[in-house]
Amino acid sequence: MPKGMNAYCSYRCRDQAKKLRDKEKKKERPGYWMAKADTAASLYYRARTPFCEASGKDTKICKGGLQWAHIKSRGNLRIRYEPYNNLVLCSGHHLYYTKRPAAWEIMIATEFPDRWNEINEHWLEYTNANVDYFKMYLEHFKHELKNLEP
Repeated sequence: MPKGMNAYCSYRCRDQAKKLRDKEKKKERPGYWMAKADTAASLYYRARTPFCEASGKDTKICKGGLQWAHIKSRGNLRIRYEPYNNLVLCSGHHLYYTKRPAAWEIMIATEFPDRWNEINEHWLEYTNANVDYFKMYLEHFKHELKNLEP
């Protein structure tokens, strides 16, 4: 379009068109789909395990709502959604162990040794976490959520 010519009838129309273009661009980024897959995974794991899995395994008292937690960092995309790397914790336990990683490792190694060993087997594996990877997990968790509901 030549310089100086208006492409839109008003600033409002221009802004709406820009928002639409930006929304479409977001859908091309892995982070957009990762956030959606994270939400679906959180809903699924909390529906499947409606209690704090650390309850009774330490001296801390459960408090707050349930949260989806990872045994090892969620930054490792290879094991981010794997069942053996996930726990459901109350917000009290989640915060307590987030601030105390050494105590967390000891608790996991003693209370969940099978999961701990499985994580350490797959910890260094690489995955190509692109848009399709996150879409696959999003669809997986949506399907599993439907199967959980009566």
